[in-house]
Amino acid sequence: MNLPDRSKWPEGATHWSPADAAMRLEAYWRPNGYGAFDCWALTSEPRFWQKNYATLPDYAVELLADWNGEGLPPAGTACEYKRPHGWRKVKVFAVKPNYNDSDSALFTFEDGMWGACDQPSMFRPARTAEQVANEELAYLIAGYYGFDDPRVADTKLAAYLIDHDYRKQVAP
Repeated sequence: MNLPDRSKWPEGATHWSPADAAMRLEAYWRPNGYGAFDCWALTSEPRFWQKNYATLPDYAVELLADWNGEGLPPAGTACEYKRPHGWRKVKVFAVKPNYNDSDSALFTFEDGMWGACDQPSMFRPARTAEQVANEELAYLIAGYYGFDDPRVADTKLAAYLIDHDYRKQVAP
């Protein structure tokens, strides 16, 4: 199933549902603040938000916003939040204004706890599996060579050499 082009999303849409036998229409959905959802049906003219559907269809797909790591992540973004002992995966569910003309991102951790933060530097885009593996390799190499910081330039060379099977040969 391919999601529609971002340029076609109506303002405020958080979910999308493909055409199906029951509704016979492709639609976007948004929460309306009263525990229900509004529907933007793509087959009806004129297009407008139809109010107060009790629930989302079971097959509705969540629309996640793109975020490049600059500023606070928008609502719906899956990213990572910096904690004292490392980065943890979070999902931003809202961005609210503060009294001092700043904003705070409200988010939930994987374990269901929630938090708020107004510092963009505390967030980063979620890493791919390859990025996680590279970071783990850098820490492994740094520990092997006795470095405290895996960002030391020598670890990049060492990682390259290990990736290409250059190993110290033991003399017979």
